[in-house]
Amino acid sequence: MDTDELMALKKRIDAAKTEVAEFEGKKKHVLQELKDDWNVSTIPQAKKKLGEMRKNVNKLEDELDELVTKIEAAI
Repeated sequence: MDTDELMALKKRIDAAKTEVAEFEGKKKHVLQELKDDWNVSTIPQAKKKLGEMRKNVNKLEDELDELVTKIEAAI
C-alpha cells in the first residue's frame, strides 16, 4: 500500500468511528426515552411491554365490539 491508499483507509476508518459514535448516541437517547416514557430500560423489556400493550388493545377492541353488538341489538 502506498501513502495515498493508507490515507484513504484512515479517512474511511475515521468516518466509521464517527458513525459508530453517532449511533451509540442515538441508542443511548432511545433507551433514555424508553426509561422515561415506559419505565423499561432494555430493548427486550420494551418488546415485552409492547406485547402486553397489544394484548390489552386487542382485549379492549373485543370488548368494544361486544358492546356495539349489544347496542345494535337493543335498537
